Amino acid sequence: MEQQHINYSLKNIPAPSRFQYKKYLVAKVASFITRLRWKMFFILNPSTKGSKQTFGFKSTFNPPQMAELKQFEDELFALVSNILYRPYKNKLQDQMRADKTEILSSDSVIVQADKSPNMYKMSVDEYNKKLKDNITRDYRKASRSDVEEVTKEAAAIARTYDLDDRIDIPTEDEAFITIKDHKDSFPSRVECRLINPAKNSIGAISKSILDRVNTTIRSSTLSNQWKNTSAAIDWFSAIQSKTKKTFFKFDIVAFYPSITKELLTSAIKWAKNTAGITEKEVSIIMHCRKMFLFHQEECWVKKTDPDFDVSMGSLDSAEVCELVGLFLLSKLERLIPKDQIGLYRDDGLAVVELPGPEVERLKKKVVKLFSEHNLSITTEVNIKVTDFLDVAFNLQTGLHRPFKKATSNPIYVHKDSNHPMHVKKELPQMIGRRISDLSSNKEVFEAEVAVYSSALKASGYNNELQYTEKTVAKKRSRRRNVIWFNPPWNDEVSTNVAKKFLSMIDRHFPKDSALGKYFNRSTVKVSYSSMPNMARIISGHNKKVTGSSTNMETKGCNCRSQPCPLEGKCKTTNLVYRSTVEAAGTTKQYIGLTSNTFKERFTGHKASFTHRKNAHKTTLSSHIWGLKDEQTTYNQHWSILSLAPSYSRRVRICHLCLMEKTHISLADPRTTLNKRNEIVAKCRHRDKVLLKHW
Repeated sequence: MEQQHINYSLKNIPAPSRFQYKKYLVAKVASFITRLRWKMFFILNPSTKGSKQTFGFKSTFNPPQMAELKQFEDELFALVSNILYRPYKNKLQDQMRADKTEILSSDSVIVQADKSPNMYKMSVDEYNKKLKDNITRDYRKASRSDVEEVTKEAAAIARTYDLDDRIDIPTEDEAFITIKDHKDSFPSRVECRLINPAKNSIGAISKSILDRVNTTIRSSTLSNQWKNTSAAIDWFSAIQSKTKKTFFKFDIVAFYPSITKELLTSAIKWAKNTAGITEKEVSIIMHCRKMFLFHQEECWVKKTDPDFDVSMGSLDSAEVCELVGLFLLSKLERLIPKDQIGLYRDDGLAVVELPGPEVERLKKKVVKLFSEHNLSITTEVNIKVTDFLDVAFNLQTGLHRPFKKATSNPIYVHKDSNHPMHVKKELPQMIGRRISDLSSNKEVFEAEVAVYSSALKASGYNNELQYTEKTVAKKRSRRRNVIWFNPPWNDEVSTNVAKKFLSMIDRHFPKDSALGKYFNRSTVKVSYSSMPNMARIISGHNKKVTGSSTNMETKGCNCRSQPCPLEGKCKTTNLVYRSTVEAAGTTKQYIGLTSNTFKERFTGHKASFTHRKNAHKTTLSSHIWGLKDEQTTYNQHWSILSLAPSYSRRVRICHLCLMEKTHISLADPRTTLNKRNEIVAKCRHRDKVLLKHW
């Protein structure tokens, strides 16, 4: 294992290729038009708008094409193919391009550190051994039938909410590790954190239930369960007679994996006294605890309790942690007054006004309380100064200041990163406000700001960080029904996409028109989104070299009675293909896709060319029959445009459909047989992974 040296933030974004940019732009255009059509559909058909709770799961149905939106959509489609570019180069982009090339051409796995920006190169064998060692320490193999039983349970829950046609079966994302290089034993002894990214989508429903319960309990009990650093600072500022008190600090060791079924059951039983939780909701929460870990096509469950796991990557794990935390706080408040103790996830902080021996006795009681729930804690007591999250509190002076570990210096997004301009413009002000909020006053800010100013300058900014008084943000009293268009940002694009888009809104939906009150600059807004950053690129590389991503390659041929239509590659799967038809001095092209072998798809095309009843199955078959009816001879040629994975348990985005849409959007409108409307078509491959089939 050797260190991979990258001296900039992994949040920096390299400039994408032109095709990659178009691909992301097509995805955003398709998403926006889909939402626009749904809004138009409900405007025209208000009685059809349902009232069921969807928990954020989107419909898998396609909204109908609207005549009222056609001209606007056509112009937006045209914008995609008319993007203009400009030369754009800088030292950071050159460096990221070189690093990206080196990483993608490497056979090594790039493993990130657990609590630092460091990265380490490991061979695939070394990485898999380290990963397997961490899995087998706490997990044992499970059978595929166990996974299927949990999937059936998920389907039954989805049906009770009438959402089984919207929710996917649980994912099977590969587990991975990060390196704990902050440990004193490193590098002689390399410890890892095991991450399980596999998710059960029913967790979104459980998360909603737990959010409601936790909010109700916090409002009722007024316990100090902090959601962020600002809440902890407010608590510290309100402490009276600080100099007479000392800190009592504790940290719950391995909180997430240490939560047992008994502890969560006790927490839920306790919560029922304050917040209404039905048995159905309890069963949903417990169902989401049946987690599996996946590695190299094998499934694993925890050794201690195979039907119960609070995985750090699950959709509702943070909310489970908060509920258990509130339960534990209710116990702790019997030992320490409520206004003197608080908890953020697994980090607790209290102040006490007790002599040393009394503090030690209190410490023993707290340790015993946690041990009764099979939890262990580390403690620091009788201290006047302590760090908590990213702030340091001082009871002697009554001040608080920003905190960072001595070995961890801040690294910010560089001004030459391919981020949207508004992100980079706001970064210095955002950092200044953050350091100001973490500082008790201007004097503390000025004493601490130097290291953050240096980091900002190292990232290419000349701005001076300014102290700002803390202000309380006003809560909005209403939510606007806004449709957002989020085109990807690219410094190499000279076309002002946002400006052109807003001018289209003004032109196609003027104020005095029938649709002007529904679609205008107040209800349709634009904000640039980001392209993949270096961390995401490294993650994709790791999946490729470890074999956890779909391997895309052309395959051979088994044609016997006739020449191969695809030049000896007809057994290839997951491809976007092109059919070129030449007749009477004209050339027409058709773009299609298939997740099966091309030969299977070609057989379907041949049937539509042969049998008149199938003449209008595709625009290609309609064109062929038109030539036949005119008795025009033609030549037809097939070729592969791209390979891409289709929607599956592992690939939760249909890159195959998106690749086809991108090629259609870039095709010459004078020669293409495809319709622009195909860009908005729903994925035809996702249906197979919906819970409705279970």
